[in-house]
Amino acid sequence: MNQFTRSFAVLALGVLSAPALSQGRFNQNIMPLGDKEALMANTGTGGHGSSGAVYYNPAALTELEGSSFSFSGNAYFSFDFKADPLVTLGNDELDFEGAGYRSLPSSMIGTRSFGDWVVAFSLLVPYHFNYEGKNDWIINSPSNPYNITITQDYREEYFLGGLSTAKKLGNGWSLGLTLTGQYYYSLFTTGSNGYFISDPTIASISQSRQTLESYTLFGVVGIQKKWEDFALGLRVSSPSIRLEGSGDYYQYSYINDGSSPPTSSVLDLVGKKVHQKNPMDFRLGFSYQVSKKIFWAMDVAYAMEVTHDYYEGEAPVDPVSPENIRISTGLNATIKEDIDSYFGISYNPYKEVVNGEERQQSLVSVSGGSRLKIANSVNTIGLFYAVSGLESAARIGSEDSIQYQSYFGVSVGTTVQLDK
Repeated sequence: MNQFTRSFAVLALGVLSAPALSQGRFNQNIMPLGDKEALMANTGTGGHGSSGAVYYNPAALTELEGSSFSFSGNAYFSFDFKADPLVTLGNDELDFEGAGYRSLPSSMIGTRSFGDWVVAFSLLVPYHFNYEGKNDWIINSPSNPYNITITQDYREEYFLGGLSTAKKLGNGWSLGLTLTGQYYYSLFTTGSNGYFISDPTIASISQSRQTLESYTLFGVVGIQKKWEDFALGLRVSSPSIRLEGSGDYYQYSYINDGSSPPTSSVLDLVGKKVHQKNPMDFRLGFSYQVSKKIFWAMDVAYAMEVTHDYYEGEAPVDPVSPENIRISTGLNATIKEDIDSYFGISYNPYKEVVNGEERQQSLVSVSGGSRLKIANSVNTIGLFYAVSGLESAARIGSEDSIQYQSYFGVSVGTTVQLDK
């Protein structure tokens, strides 16, 4: 048998078993979130008379009057992941593709004003992903083909519950605060097996299961300064405080290369302490009423690098989320008295180090939609599309690996003005 081919095939199992989808550590702004902000590529730190200020800048809540309730959700959301190739083994390129779709609510927000004060509550879902799939490859060897099968079950979700308050300070200044409880959950399981077709006893088998469940608390402080047609906002989010959290990690491997006794290993960690940390981040944004019918907004956000607490350091997982920069801008145009249209675009370059190699991945998203006012309600429909690309040297072999992630969705929402 070809020892070179066998060695590469056995090593590939460990590479291909690594998580192929990891959304949350990359970006929390993939899904549209908020009210008007969702149609403007999640832009809103400068303020836009929107209940989404509970997340983007609580100081901008002072632009609201009376009582209101808003609800928004993704009526349809799909994502697709491709690696072309995921890895190169000799002359064989192993491509990977996964896809999924779902619908879910993304925000429920209630606000009420009392003179110069505004209070609000919010339930937000920044993202929620689920993927399950199976991939098969045959590595063609002149002497003996090798079969590889990978199964994956991936789930990751964030939920935020917040209480907000804001106050007008006079001379166009406002100050706001949101206290947020956060729930994070992830589940990732993989199974892989590889064997020579002529002799299935020469095989490599691997199983892995990882869970994380974390409850945290963090605060958001916002300030806003308004002029006649221009507003400037700053939002600062604090690092999170761990309330509770635990996780399990299980990994089993078995290798029989046919030339030496079989080897196996097991790592089983149960109920270990975890803390999915929120980084300290800063958002600076402005909004400008260009004319009676045109409104323009822009945000720049920076999140600091953070090291999470995973399994008390006993599992071989990367706990670091690198620093993150995001730039977004959006326009609002009034078409008629009761009809507005929106458009937004964002850019998010992202770096990380994998196996000692620095890689850069950039996410570009585009969103847009319309809002129609009917009586005391404003109804929204929007579209969004996001794509990211990553080019780096394949972890095995000399060929480059190009990886893509794309997202498409349809969002709907309504805001009801309960009183003035």
